[in-house]
This record gives sequence, structure tokens and C-alpha cells, in this order.
Amino acid sequence: MRGYKPTKWPKEVTLEGRPHDVQRQNSEIDFMAADITVMAQQPGLGKTHAVIKFCEENPTKRILYLTNRHRLIKEITRKLNRGIHWYGFGYLEDGIPKGCPKFLDSTVQRLYNSGLSPLMICGVTKCDKAADKTAPCLYFKQFQQFQETGLVFAPVEYINTEHLWEGDDFRFDICFLDESILKTEEISFDMEETLKALESMERFADVQYIKTLIETKNYKGLSDKRSMIVGVVLGCLTKAAYAKDYDAIDSIRKFNVDKIIEFGRYDSLYGDKSYQHGVARPIIKRYEKYYKPFSYKIFEIAQKVPVVMLDASFEKGLFLGHLTSFNFEYGLERDLEIVIYRSKVENPNSVIFRMNPKSAHPKVNFTDPRYKDSTLEGVNSDLKNIISIFGPENVGVITYKELTYDNVVTNREEFSGIEAMHYGNLLGSNSLEGRKVLVILGSYDIPRKQVADEINKHYLTFFDEDNITDAKELKELCDPSSGEYVEGPWQKDNEDGYRGLWEKDGSDPEIFSLPWLMAKAYGLNEVYQALHRSRFLINDVIIFAYCHLPDAVFNEAPIIKVYRDGTENLFGELRDKHYKPRTDMNKVVAIVKDLDEGLSPTNICRNYRIREDGARGNMRGMKEILKFCRRDP
Repeated sequence: MRGYKPTKWPKEVTLEGRPHDVQRQNSEIDFMAADITVMAQQPGLGKTHAVIKFCEENPTKRILYLTNRHRLIKEITRKLNRGIHWYGFGYLEDGIPKGCPKFLDSTVQRLYNSGLSPLMICGVTKCDKAADKTAPCLYFKQFQQFQETGLVFAPVEYINTEHLWEGDDFRFDICFLDESILKTEEISFDMEETLKALESMERFADVQYIKTLIETKNYKGLSDKRSMIVGVVLGCLTKAAYAKDYDAIDSIRKFNVDKIIEFGRYDSLYGDKSYQHGVARPIIKRYEKYYKPFSYKIFEIAQKVPVVMLDASFEKGLFLGHLTSFNFEYGLERDLEIVIYRSKVENPNSVIFRMNPKSAHPKVNFTDPRYKDSTLEGVNSDLKNIISIFGPENVGVITYKELTYDNVVTNREEFSGIEAMHYGNLLGSNSLEGRKVLVILGSYDIPRKQVADEINKHYLTFFDEDNITDAKELKELCDPSSGEYVEGPWQKDNEDGYRGLWEKDGSDPEIFSLPWLMAKAYGLNEVYQALHRSRFLINDVIIFAYCHLPDAVFNEAPIIKVYRDGTENLFGELRDKHYKPRTDMNKVVAIVKDLDEGLSPTNICRNYRIREDGARGNMRGMKEILKFCRRDP
């Protein structure tokens, strides 16, 4: 298992006060003062605004902002009125190429899909724009323009490209990273696939010496001849591209000498030390692949220039685990100065109703015929009540992707007007901000197998999924007399969801907590993001949560549990407090006609059952009547 701690651990700072106080404190943070600054505050408290302010106040600095949120890029560049947006080679926006101008050409697309690099595609298609330094195409020009503004926005994937570096020097003065740390890169060596690639290369070059190094797993020899091998591979790819041998291209591009060398390096560290559940044991299975955490790139850059991470769902335990393993596998040139900024803000005027708290409303309840009808009946009934009280224009829904796409819940005719989002597509979108009511329908959970897989990827330990208690088992194993704990799988009364079943004695305590950490990082944090899409810390919002609640929200807004037998009373109280009668357009037309015919406001109210609330004698004209007809929750 990965290990070896750096000598210096992060400093943590908590920002407190009202939302505008924290927003002001965010803007006062010196992003150049630490090697890594982590903006881990609650959503909606001004992290992006602080970045914009920094860009405005530092026009001479070369600033890089990496994100997958193109909407955010447009928002920031519009406010700053400057900045270069680096687009990927094949990026399309509304069907229009934003990277390569000729990307819609079938040959270009075929070569790109075969895995050929942009420069090689230009050479094969005889497009000379790549080599034209005076008038390059937009795709290549974007990499030169950053010198003009010093401010670049780019997809996170660019962190793995040569465009950020000049030799060993980073091209920018500071790097902002708007992304989680959950990604990992696979490092594998498939002997069969590699030999097939060499067979394809044999048609274009003599690769026997490479084949010998591969078959003998001579990683040092591969490393010594790396430059020569890279040149041979590129030459073979070029010849295959000119021949339009797409099968050969697809095979040859899978030969990555750098990954093979890196696999050998990892194998020398871990190959004879196979771990299972954190304890070194003789087991038959050996590593067939290794994984490199995405955050390793952050540590590489942070040793050159300051890095700022913006991540409201930041997982400190996972981050420190990555830092530890990076120090062991690659070695830090020096200890990194790391500061984590969190926030402590609450809004007592928002309220979260935990609906039917004995149920998580998992996806299976909406897809399995055994539960689907009964679940939908209750949910649809509640949604109808919510709409009738608040109006569809004031309601937003977040649920499973399948439910929004298959019209199971939110796109039915009676729910028209509701805006719906789905789990997995929440970051960067504030489209529900301003909605007075938010419905979270279903707990975002990851299966036990994925929990085990992610542990193996991040910690390089064989973690058997059979040794993990998942949410369903946790509920079944629980003693009913313990009451509320059956609401798992998330943390409850100091108990952890996704617990390991093996004995603690003789096992690494850190390993014992990993199932919970991974379930939280990949599942519960998505629920946390969903709850904050309406920005309930800065807006007064009513949330109906048909899902497990993260611990963090219990300190952010009042939580009221509503059991199934109490929903009728809840909606009755809300109706009395928020409901105002309304008419549809047909009734409005009829009222106008009655007014034209001289019918008195009193008679109109009586005929259309409009409540007058003591104002009958004072209503004059259509304007006053419409005050009683409109909906204004």
C-alpha cells in the first residue's frame, strides 16, 4: 500500500459570519502566499468572485484556470472582458467547431477518432496551418495568444499536455483548478496488446529490438532508448495515416512506451509487496495495472508555482493520502505549504424537510417493477401538492438521470414548468438559483463494487467487495430498536456506512475507514452539491429531500423530518402559509368580459370563488381583482 508522509501537514482556516462576510474574506485571501490553497468553502460563498477579483488586480501575471465548466469560463471572461479560451481539437459548440476549423471533415474526424495527434492529422491532411507561425489556424493560434493577455482558461485535460510547460518550467505564474481530485489515470502493460501493436508497426519499420525489450520486460533498456522508440512509433503512425490504414493506427497508438516504463517503475515498488486489506500477505494475485491519482499533477505544478483548488466537496483524507503516496513514489523536492479554507455559514430562514426518512428512495425504487408503482404514486402525489402550493415556475427538481430522460417523474404533463437537473451534471450550474422550492428525489449512491474498485485505484490494495457492508445490508443488519440508524448508509450517530466486515485486529486502521471515505467522496458529496443548487445559504429556500442527508447540512439549515403519515398535515400547513388562489387564462378572459358587462367586483368574486379576505368593498377594477387571482407564494 502507498505510504511515507511528508513532514508538513496543511494549515486549516475557517471563515465565519454571514454570507457577505465570508465572500469578503474570500476576496482578501492571498493566493500567492501558499504552494497550494484549497478553497473548500460551502457553495455560493464567493469562490469564483474571489478568482475574478484576483485576475482584475493582477493584470501582469500569467494566470491559468483549468475547468470543465464552459459556462463558468464564459461568465468570467464576460466580466473580465479579457482572457483566452483554449478549446480541445475536436470540441464542438452547437455543432460548430471551436478547436480545429476543419473538424467536421470526415477524414479529420476519422483520424482523430483513431487517436492520431493534432499535429499528425495536419500533416496527413496536408494542412499547413500548424507549421505557419505567421497565420496559424485558430486551434494552434490559441496557444500563442496567451502571451497577449496572460490569462488562459482551458479544459482540465490540458493539465496532461505539453502546452503548460517549457521544458521543466511552468509557463504560468499561478494555476487555478476548478475540479475534484477523484480521477485516476490507469498505468497498465498488456503484453498481448503491445505485441499486436508491434506487429502492425513491423509493416512500416524494423522494430525487432523493441520487441526483444518488451518480451524480456527490460524496463531500463526501454527507458534508455525511449527517444528512439518514440520516434519510431511516430513514424509508423504517420505512414499508417498516409496509407489510411485506420486499423493499424488504432493498434499502434496503444503502444505507449512512457506508460510501459512507468508500469515497470510501479512494479518495482509494489510488484513483490502485494497487499490485501492493508496487510502484507502472500497472495496469488499480482498487480495487472496501477493507477496514478489526478492530484499528482497538482503536486508537480505546486513545486513550481502556486496552485489554487476550488472544491466545495474537498475530501481532506483522500487528498492527504495522495500527497503521502506522491512523496513515496516520486519524492517532493520540498515540503509544500498548504492552506485549506473552509466556511461556517448557516441560514435559519431556509428549511429542509426530510421526507419519509426511513427510505432513501434509491434508484431501484423507480426502476424495479416490485417497487416502481408504489414509489411513483407517493412521489407524484407529493409533487402535485408542491406544484399546487408554490407553482411550477418556483420549483426545481434534482433526481436520477434516468428519471429526467425517460419522463418517469419530472416531465409528465402535470409537472410542466418544473426545471429538472440530474445527478452527475450539477457542478457549475446555477440554473436553479432563485427557485423558492427544491425537490431532491433519490439518494445518489454508488454500488459496493465501485467502492472496492475506487479503494484499489487510490490506495493500490486488493480490496474485496465481499468484505464491505453496503447500504442495504447495513439496514438489514441493524437492530430495529436502535431507531434512527436504519436511515443509513451515511454517517449517523458516529456510525459509518459501507463498513468493512473483517476484524480490526491485525488490520491497518486507515484501511478500515476507506469504504466510508469512498462512498462519501463519490456518492454523498453529490447529494451535498444537489442540496446547494438553489443556494439556500444566501437565499431563503424550502427543500423537500427524498434522500439521505450529509452531516454537513445539519449545521447549515433547520432539518424537519416528515414521515409518510405526516405529509398531509405538512402540505396543509404550507398551503395555508404560501397558497394564494389563482385563475387560469380562461377565467381571466371571462372576468374581463364580466367587467365589460358591468358586473360588480363583489359578484365576480362570488361567481369565481375568489377569496376577498375582507377587501370586497374596496376592490375596484381588473387590477385589484387580479391581485386575488394571481399566485404569489
